[in-house]
Amino acid sequence: MSRPASVTDTQVLIAGGGPIGLALAADLGRRGVRTLLVERNENRIGSAKMLEVGVRTMEFCRQLGIASRVRHWGFPFDWPLDSAFVTSMTDWELGRVRTPALGVYRSMDVSPERGQPCPQTWFDPILQECARSFPSVTIRHRVRLDSFMQDDAGVTATLTDLAAGRSETVRADFLVGCDGFASTVRDQLGIAVRGDPHIDWSMTISYDYERRPASARAAEVSLQNYRRLTSAAQRAEILSPTPAGDAARRAIGAGLVEENEKSWHPVGVHLGHVYHPSPIVVPNGTPAPADDTFGYVPTAFPGARAPHAWLAPDKSTLDLFGDGFVLLAFADVATEPLARAAATRAVPLAVHRIDDPKIAALYAARLVLVRPDGHVAWRGDALPPSCEALIDTVRGAGARVAARRAAPAAAAT
Repeated sequence: MSRPASVTDTQVLIAGGGPIGLALAADLGRRGVRTLLVERNENRIGSAKMLEVGVRTMEFCRQLGIASRVRHWGFPFDWPLDSAFVTSMTDWELGRVRTPALGVYRSMDVSPERGQPCPQTWFDPILQECARSFPSVTIRHRVRLDSFMQDDAGVTATLTDLAAGRSETVRADFLVGCDGFASTVRDQLGIAVRGDPHIDWSMTISYDYERRPASARAAEVSLQNYRRLTSAAQRAEILSPTPAGDAARRAIGAGLVEENEKSWHPVGVHLGHVYHPSPIVVPNGTPAPADDTFGYVPTAFPGARAPHAWLAPDKSTLDLFGDGFVLLAFADVATEPLARAAATRAVPLAVHRIDDPKIAALYAARLVLVRPDGHVAWRGDALPPSCEALIDTVRGAGARVAARRAAPAAAAT
């Protein structure tokens, strides 16, 4: 379609310059995708809404090449990260959730990384510098998304440059709303906020099968933690310097430690969600693992995050993922038919052969197909009869997705 000369063209327009928008811009930038990010606020951070970077987010920081910067933002490596519960700063300590200092270990048994204290006031600038380092990414502050219209070829958005006081038009292939709770994108799409007022249940509405359930799961755990922290019964004897006071403090402290271990060390929340069922994951008939939001047992069950294992010093299996699909081969099994099927569909696919019995046992199949997001798409001991059908399914062009896309059109007629 013809466009006025004043219209700016980009492949992806991102509304919102918080950590989600910045991380997306950085990931698109490393892939060479022309990206424009607009943020209505000034380029400065107020009070931090985030104090710690979770282990899964650290894995993505590793993928972006910024994990070391997040680790070294300035927090002392020898400072214990314990959380202590006290009656006051000068009186009794009730209990303590112990977390080793950053210098004690850099990774976990189940991950090449660990959760890191890094407030948003430091984290966002690290992400922003990473995103700006890619020539295909432009970030503009004090620019507001006002409205947009979608057609079959893309999105036309109207912006306001608040500093210059002028209106602009941007033509993009895709518009991504990362503009938070008071989202212009969500508002104009008519997506309401539903559920408990503490939780934005609609923030992943476009990801009904995968990210929406994962987000709801994490949000529900967060809400449970909030309720635990605010529902403790008042006990007057907690301040009494008597044997009864000692007993009360021991009992309350033990309960606080037990409950808050679930709040501050919930590895299962970060690493354990399984996309099952999903129309872009192929099950293999094995039983789904139990859902555990606290503990975590690595699994290569289709839909799960592919397990971490060390291939070499400081090289994890997770370092193989992120650019495209990856086929892990743990035996001398033919892989060429899948590679050809991916090539005919223009799907990037890399094949890695791993000769390590322990890692093969961890993945529990001779062939494992991993998506760019690091989740297992399919596994088996031999390629399926139709590699083309497998590639179509995992790239979102399978029968289940086609049926879902056809349903609104059929209803409209």
